[in-house]
Amino acid sequence: MDWTKDSNKGTEYFSSTAEDISQLAAIRETLSFFTNTILPKNRDLGCDYVRIELWLDSGRLIIFPALNNTEDRVEKSGCQLVIPSLLESYDSIADSEVSDEQFDKEVAVLEEEICDQIEAIIKEYGQDKTAFAVWSSGRESFIRQIGFNRPIS
Repeated sequence: MDWTKDSNKGTEYFSSTAEDISQLAAIRETLSFFTNTILPKNRDLGCDYVRIELWLDSGRLIIFPALNNTEDRVEKSGCQLVIPSLLESYDSIADSEVSDEQFDKEVAVLEEEICDQIEAIIKEYGQDKTAFAVWSSGRESFIRQIGFNRPIS
């Protein structure tokens, strides 16, 4: 995958689109890119965990280092992956003629599938000692914590 870089107020953001690659392979490559490229740029921030945001309605994963004690974004660098197949899955649910309750259930299943993939890759790379939290754009709290010895405050 190719990564493009943009800067805004001294913060670097890298973006890529998962074209001609499976969702799992794209997430794997993105987490590797994050570990090898993004984390070193943020080492001196003393961040508590890595935040992965799922934006299903646009098919995006946004990944950046974060702090427990603030909602403010403090990273010097972060990355975003656009996954067209993820957007297609979400759109399929959104376009179906189901009740709001069923829609929420189906979206939750999709979120859990993505979390399962992320968690498997983190464990595969042996990064489960690093704290990760997966958040959804539509929720007030995290979906899943990975590698935490304590809950996020």
